Amino acid sequence: MSDYIPHELLVDILVRLPVKSFVRCTSVCKSWHSLLTSRSFIAKHLNRSLSPSSTSANKHLVIVRSCYKDDDDNDDGYYSEESCKEKFSVHHDDTFGEYSELHYTIPNKFLTIIGCIDGLVCLSDDINGYRDEMFLWNPSIRKVLPLHPLRVTFSARFSGFWEFRHTVGFGFDPLTSDYKVVRVVYRGSLQDSPPPEVDIYSLNRHGWRDITSRVGLRFVIKDRAPQAFVNGAVHWLGTDREGPQTFIVVVSFDMGDEMFRKIEVPGPYRHAHFPYGADCAVYKDSLAMIDNNGQLFHIHIWAMMEYGRAESWAKVVTLYTGAACGRVIGIRRNGDVLFLQDYTRMLTSFDPEDEKFHSVGLFSYQHRRYQGLLQVDNYVESLVSLGLKCCDEYLFFCLDNWWMLAVPMKAGKGGGSMDQ
Repeated sequence: MSDYIPHELLVDILVRLPVKSFVRCTSVCKSWHSLLTSRSFIAKHLNRSLSPSSTSANKHLVIVRSCYKDDDDNDDGYYSEESCKEKFSVHHDDTFGEYSELHYTIPNKFLTIIGCIDGLVCLSDDINGYRDEMFLWNPSIRKVLPLHPLRVTFSARFSGFWEFRHTVGFGFDPLTSDYKVVRVVYRGSLQDSPPPEVDIYSLNRHGWRDITSRVGLRFVIKDRAPQAFVNGAVHWLGTDREGPQTFIVVVSFDMGDEMFRKIEVPGPYRHAHFPYGADCAVYKDSLAMIDNNGQLFHIHIWAMMEYGRAESWAKVVTLYTGAACGRVIGIRRNGDVLFLQDYTRMLTSFDPEDEKFHSVGLFSYQHRRYQGLLQVDNYVESLVSLGLKCCDEYLFFCLDNWWMLAVPMKAGKGGGSMDQ
């Protein structure tokens, strides 16, 4: 039938289809498969989904990572690795009650969402780095890519450096159309330690590079700090030392020139003690800073109205949590704030415009050593490929408490599709 339809019209029709339909369409014929897997078509589909003028529901999605227990488990509100069952789901940005559970086969119960860029999800092991595992994952087309081997691993802790801290960032370089992962590792105490190790993974190159000597990182980034990807750079909260004084700063890493820089934080925080309850975030496409414990029963959100200008920081949200307290774990695209109440462990949404709260019906268990049991991030379904080295499914074997990658399973006809 496509022989009788102009190519431009065919593209315009297909680009409007939901991602789930594309997987089926790639099996129609070779010409359709070639079209739907081409870089130009994938980019066109993604740009349409993210366009401000688009009415597509695809740009109003939130991905949620949660842990739960079976009904017959002893539900004491606490979580253990043995009792946990991990789940990833995609929720509509406005309702949260409408969701699709994602097919997920990686047998690691402590994978943290580092970031979601153009439908790709970066996952990293986050319980003291025991397994040294990192992945890129496209849930929409059920592709996963292990990012191994890591040059500096947790085993380095037993080579003379007891303390081991790392921070990971995930972003996109528009000049080279390359998705990159940066990893910063600190070994030893902050007072007496060697320079931090910096490695970067390029999806285009399918490998890691050691850029430690070139970047000369002097800043100290908060351990496992949440990232904010804005203006082509990843941002975390950290510190900078000038002589005997230490200042709180936002540390940025540009995905283009692969260099670290600093951005001043809002005035009240520059000379304050390090706000351990503070993190970077994205608020309506602007760089933001969240202060979860700067004032009793209040959460403050600051946004940089003009990127790079410290004078443009403005307080955009003040959230009174009452005795429930809590911490912000996400900001939706429409500006609504998602925070987790300390006492009820329920995820609550706050609308800054009408100052109303409502529960979204998600509960988070507690863990004595791990804080990321419930995570949310803005998400968009996409066809972005992970390259030839990714697989549809993986078999993992457990050997002496270490996971080893086995043999990729052969994809079925037409590839996999997201479980609905």
